[in-house]
Amino acid sequence: MINGIMKKAAELRQAGELEAAAEQLSEAAISDPTNVIIWRGLGEVLLELERPSEAILCFERVLAGKPNDASALNDLGFAHLANQSFEFGLPFLQQAVELEAGNVIFLGNLANCYRALEQFEDERIILAKANKASRGSQEVLLRQADNLAILGQIEAARELYERLARDPSHKVAGLRGLCYLEKQSDGSALLARIEATLAEESRPEARRSLQHCASKCLIESGQATAGFDRVIAAKAEWPADFDRNRFELTIAAAMLSDSQLPLGLSSSEERPIFIVGMPRCGSTLLEKFLAGHSRIHGAGERLHMPRISRMLGLYNDKPDDFLQTVLGLPPEAWPEIAEGYMGLVRLRNGRNDVLYVDKLLHNFLNIGLILRFFPKARIIHAMRHPLDACVAIYTAPLKSQHHPYAERLDDLGWYYKLYLELMSHWTSRYPEAILSVRYEDVVSAPDMQMRRVCQFLGLPFEEAMLDHRANGHVAQTISKWQVHQPLYKSSVSRWKPHKEKLGPILAHLEGQAEAYSQSS
Repeated sequence: MINGIMKKAAELRQAGELEAAAEQLSEAAISDPTNVIIWRGLGEVLLELERPSEAILCFERVLAGKPNDASALNDLGFAHLANQSFEFGLPFLQQAVELEAGNVIFLGNLANCYRALEQFEDERIILAKANKASRGSQEVLLRQADNLAILGQIEAARELYERLARDPSHKVAGLRGLCYLEKQSDGSALLARIEATLAEESRPEARRSLQHCASKCLIESGQATAGFDRVIAAKAEWPADFDRNRFELTIAAAMLSDSQLPLGLSSSEERPIFIVGMPRCGSTLLEKFLAGHSRIHGAGERLHMPRISRMLGLYNDKPDDFLQTVLGLPPEAWPEIAEGYMGLVRLRNGRNDVLYVDKLLHNFLNIGLILRFFPKARIIHAMRHPLDACVAIYTAPLKSQHHPYAERLDDLGWYYKLYLELMSHWTSRYPEAILSVRYEDVVSAPDMQMRRVCQFLGLPFEEAMLDHRANGHVAQTISKWQVHQPLYKSSVSRWKPHKEKLGPILAHLEGQAEAYSQSS
């Protein structure tokens, strides 16, 4: 019977019917609650459904039935990684490696956990063990190079990326690492290698990556027009679709619930800080400045709030259903959910005397809910000239599955306009809770802007904030090499050389761009 259940669940998973597979396994687990095979299968499906908190419960049942089993320990630790409860997952992953010291998968998961916790020296040690266990795996070598790059050990990282670039099966990854390791002011030699590899490469995803690298070399060496053309070529290599209707329905759900939900639903006294906005608008730099304050901790991009929203149905394309769900929450749920969120965020360093910064930018969709959960939350809107922002987003190697709106100029302009309109709504409705900070002002007058931010947060200004390269927070986004540099203004008015090609964006944003310029 168990074999039949697992076979049916496997067939459903293969067909993409994950909800049906989860339902099948849940019923089986209720009938046979001590069967670890069923619980493991259910946990795996729940991870595919991006429901890691439920998967954790399943893997806890597996571990209860198989204590000291390395695979069970690793599964539970991995589920905590997916849930971003890294501190809880760490001991399970450590135990798994202790039991099977040569298991490359276990070592890789433990290394991922150390990176998430910004324990980069521990990550380096584990990756060295993984390298030995895998007998010099190039995949492990790539992770070692990335580890060194994050730490700013440029020469050591370059050496490893060069080794990868000489291996035919990892040439693309190596060249990409070299390209994004630093600014390519004179990238002609690297560009020639990229072009030669492009001529031989047929895989769409790899060609897309190489085209983005070529674009970066061209743009940063002053050939803006040619670089922009290569971005267009990169998008064409592996196109992705964007569903405008779904985004409109999500905004409608957010605004409908905001108009109906009363304030004061939660009694939470917590004061989390949320940085919201769009990518490539200076949010990483802003977080670095904030993390230099003795009473602020940069927690990075936390997925907890979107998961709460997803659980409540914000992204289900049914605004009325979402409204009914949030209206139906019992009074005690609001402070309990707030407490659960803070518990996960606070795991990073355990301190109660600091303010935590959540930099998941697309929380601009969740501002209404955030201010219900946390009446004293403070939201910093990272802004940039709309055309500069769009050019930076379009030319960045963002993953299309996470940023499908950035694949076509027309979609990007449309999406950006709706984002601005939603932020205008939030700002007018909650003016005391939201502060807009312009990238152009930060790079031109950081002292003035950080004093302004501190006043907004109710904290005294600290001079240490201004040395954004010295504070202990390490950026892990595609901006990681940039935030190690002194402040520069070369990214201001970056859109102008591309004006002739920005017609699809200007059709949506010309008015907003003009208004932004006039307000400076």
